[in-house]
Amino acid sequence: MGDGKVIPLTGVAPVVAGGGGSPTDGTQRLADCFERSARRWEMIIYPAMILFTLFAGIAFVQIYRLTTDIRTVAEQVQPQVGEQLVKLSESMQTLTASIRQISGDIRAMHDDIAKMQANTEVMARHIGYLETINANMIQMNQNMGVMTYHTDTMRWNMANMNRSMSSMSRPMNFMSSFMP
Repeated sequence: MGDGKVIPLTGVAPVVAGGGGSPTDGTQRLADCFERSARRWEMIIYPAMILFTLFAGIAFVQIYRLTTDIRTVAEQVQPQVGEQLVKLSESMQTLTASIRQISGDIRAMHDDIAKMQANTEVMARHIGYLETINANMIQMNQNMGVMTYHTDTMRWNMANMNRSMSSMSRPMNFMSSFMP
């Protein structure tokens, strides 16, 4: 290893291999290398920290403005919301009363429908009686026609008999007083 070759190190001063250097030279070189590396990081970290602080400040201001605007909107809307909630509560009470009324009406309708069903069943039984009554009425109508025919025949016979009696008025004069 004592051939004197130079080994390049990235970001570090060339180190001569093989001996001849003091231990403080290596330490010095390491310190120099660390210092240069630290400067590079300082060039990245410090601006990044400044930007982060700046962005954090801007974000804080934006959040503060947003909360202020939301509070202002809430204060302006709150009285209207309160009024609307009161109206909504009154409407809900009216709706509840209406639903109770409708429920009672539906119960009454249910009872009425049950009564109608019972009445319909009774009517259905009575329809059989109506058919019998209808047949009897038809029979009575026919009988009335027959009675009318016989009454008319009796009238005709009485008229003929009356004419006959009139033609015999002399001999039957004493009977005319009895007959109408």
